Amino acid sequence: MNHMGHPIASNVRDCYNALCKTGTQNEIPLMAGGGIGKSGNLAANAAALIMLGASMVQTGKYVMQAAAGCVGSEADRCNVCNIGVCPKGITSQDPRIYRRLDPEKVAERVVDFYLSFDTELKKIVAPLGRSTSLPIGMSDALASATRPLPNASASSTWSNGTKPSGHRSESMADTIKIQGHDNGHRVETRILEERIQQAVREGARNLEIDAMGQHGIGGRLWVSKEEPITIKVTGAPGQRLGSKGFLGTTIEVMGPASDDVGWLNAGAEIIVHGHGSNGACNAMAQGKVLIAGNIARAA
Repeated sequence: MNHMGHPIASNVRDCYNALCKTGTQNEIPLMAGGGIGKSGNLAANAAALIMLGASMVQTGKYVMQAAAGCVGSEADRCNVCNIGVCPKGITSQDPRIYRRLDPEKVAERVVDFYLSFDTELKKIVAPLGRSTSLPIGMSDALASATRPLPNASASSTWSNGTKPSGHRSESMADTIKIQGHDNGHRVETRILEERIQQAVREGARNLEIDAMGQHGIGGRLWVSKEEPITIKVTGAPGQRLGSKGFLGTTIEVMGPASDDVGWLNAGAEIIVHGHGSNGACNAMAQGKVLIAGNIARAA
C-alpha cells in the first residue's frame, strides 16, 4: 500500500527484488501496466519494464487508439466512454454511432498492431543475442554480459575440464556438466543451446546444466529417440523448459521452474522438484510434465 499511485516503472524492480528475497520470482508473475506506449514507444516501454523484472506487460488505451481510432489522449482526454456517446462508436450502443465502427477492420488492425509490436520488441532484444524465433520473456532481457562472450566452441567445457574433441565420447554414461555462465556472466540462451547440442553430438547422453535464466533447456535433441538423453538442471532455468522436447529425453529440474514448462513438448518427460509457474504444458503434443509443487496462475 505504500506504493499506491506511484508510476509502475519506479516500483516494479522493488517488487521483483522482494520476490527474489523469498525465492518466489518464478512462482508469482508480475504484470506491469499503466501508461505503456502513451508516447508512441510501446515496444521500448515494454522492454524496459521486462528488464526491470516484469513477467508481462499490459496495454489498453494505446491498442484502442491504434486499432479502433479512439480519440482520447493524455493531453485532451475524451472521457465519455461511460455515457454511451463515444464519437468512434467503440463504447456506444446507439446504432447511429456504433455503425461508424467496422469490427472486421478493427480486428485486422489489432492483428497488425501486435505483429508490429512483436517485430519491434525483437529488434530490441536481438542485439542482446536473444532468440527472435521464440516468444519473448523476462529471461531474454536480464543479466546481459558487459563484455563480449567467448566463442561457444572455444568455451564449451566438460566436467573433466577438457574441450570437446570432435569425436564421440568413449563413455556415454559419464555426466557432462555445462555451465550457463562464464566468470559470473550469464551465457546467452543460444550459446548454451549450442553447447548442449555440441556435447550431444560428441556422444554425451547424461548432462548436468547449471542454468542462469536460459530458456528452452532440453529441447530439440532429436537423437534421443534412438539414444535416450537425461538432463539434470540446477540453478535457475528460464522459460519454456523442455520446449520441443523429444521422445527419449528426460529433464529433471532440482528446484522451481519458470513459465511455460513443456511448451510444445513433443515427447519428453519433464520432472520439476519445486514449484511450476504459468502456462505449464501449453501446446504440448505428448510426453509428461510432473511438478512436485504448485502451479502459479495469474489473478
